Amino acid sequence: MSPVLHVEAVVFAMYLGYLEGRTGQRLFTSKWMKLLGAAPSDLETMAATAAHRGLIVFMNAGGIKEVRFPHFLTPEEECIRRELIYVI
Repeated sequence: MSPVLHVEAVVFAMYLGYLEGRTGQRLFTSKWMKLLGAAPSDLETMAATAAHRGLIVFMNAGGIKEVRFPHFLTPEEECIRRELIYVI
């Protein structure tokens, strides 16, 4: 029996990738998402479900993906995250 994957786990995995500096489509190919062991199409479906629940903002149009995490970081923390991705 395979483990049940929850939407919250997908959001958390995407968020960890985001903190590493990934955005858009690259969020779906992070090591964190690979740990979930789900097909990319299933992960996108779960991201859309998370957006419908108000957990994240997820837009997918013409193969271009945008994922935002509103209210996850303060403006100051977001600034630090942006600065750190250029250091790593």
